[in-house]
Amino acid sequence: MRQNAKRWRKLKRNSQEHLNQVSHKHTRDCAILAASFIQRVKAQIIDIFMIYMPILYFLTYVVIGNAKDFRESIWGPLVGVLLYGVIISLFLTFKAQTPGKKAYDLLLIRDDGKKVTFFLAFVRFILFLISGSIIIGILSPLWRKDRKTMYDLILKTSVVARS
Repeated sequence: MRQNAKRWRKLKRNSQEHLNQVSHKHTRDCAILAASFIQRVKAQIIDIFMIYMPILYFLTYVVIGNAKDFRESIWGPLVGVLLYGVIISLFLTFKAQTPGKKAYDLLLIRDDGKKVTFFLAFVRFILFLISGSIIIGILSPLWRKDRKTMYDLILKTSVVARS
């Protein structure tokens, strides 16, 4: 039992050290390590199902009471989106990846090599929502060599695949 606990702590420590090395070190060959558009979409879908859907379910049936009142409410969907943004921002701040990004070994890094702050991650989420309404902002990785979205360009961040 003790042996397993030691091994688990060692694996966790090595994993965290590797994450810190990858997420805090900016590489020049970011275009080579950049996450593909398909990987990012798949990661986003996983995040929606693992984080956003439970939030909506909780708000709809526990807080508000039923789906009809939720649909008629202005505050329900707004609170759901903001709560989702806060949770995503916390994941990106502390782990540099969300559950969806972790499934595809993707990391969010800053171009200057510093750690992503909560404020930066939340502003990135807000810009994600805005660029979602301007479709070109989300689709920009399809024709850019560095595969950055509009909000990645504005905030100087990159989503990279862990090698």
